[in-house]
Amino acid sequence: MRGVRAFQYATRRKSATWDGAASIALEFVLEWRRKEGIESLARQTPERLGRFDELWTWSRCGNDEWGHPVCWDRLGAVAWDPLLHEFGEEEVCRLFFRRLERLRLEKLQTGEEKGHAVYKHVYIVDLSELSMMRVLQRSNRELISHTLGAVSSFYPETMLKMFLVNAPRVFPHIWRVVQPMIDPVSAAKINILGPLDGDDAAQQLLLDAGVDRAFLNEHLARRHS
Repeated sequence: MRGVRAFQYATRRKSATWDGAASIALEFVLEWRRKEGIESLARQTPERLGRFDELWTWSRCGNDEWGHPVCWDRLGAVAWDPLLHEFGEEEVCRLFFRRLERLRLEKLQTGEEKGHAVYKHVYIVDLSELSMMRVLQRSNRELISHTLGAVSSFYPETMLKMFLVNAPRVFPHIWRVVQPMIDPVSAAKINILGPLDGDDAAQQLLLDAGVDRAFLNEHLARRHS
């Protein structure tokens, strides 16, 4: 049902029939899940997972009152060169989708415990240390484009809202490059915040979205150190 609802927006843009486009797209998703064995991968602990998590840090950092999980992605600090050199684009994408699949399974469990459907999440993207040169580098840009595009296709209608935090001054220029890679419906859910240090209003927005206060305090303390 999430897929059908998501594809109505796509068909409006492409002037295609809703049911036909949704049917084709969902068959594609199911084939991808079968081919990649993504649910099986989510239950495994790959040998080099620790190294991947070191190069691309991603954390669970709370839940909102409805039970939606909140995730913190340090995208700005990703070590792109060693990441691609050591893993390659295909494996980077697989391990990234392992994260989303584990999150999907967690939401199913939370829904069972709470007695209502939980299928969306809140995504915090930390842009600290973001380098425009790294984003514009062709290999990195292609990886970001591939990953973002695949998220919309393979996990439609799963993002409740997104916060881009600690955005540097150059970010408006970077955003002009990245925004076309993002589905317009998803882009409408994105909130851009500057440095969190000393911005009580921005910090409260994250707390209201479900970020644990202890996690946020630790993040702020680490930036000050």
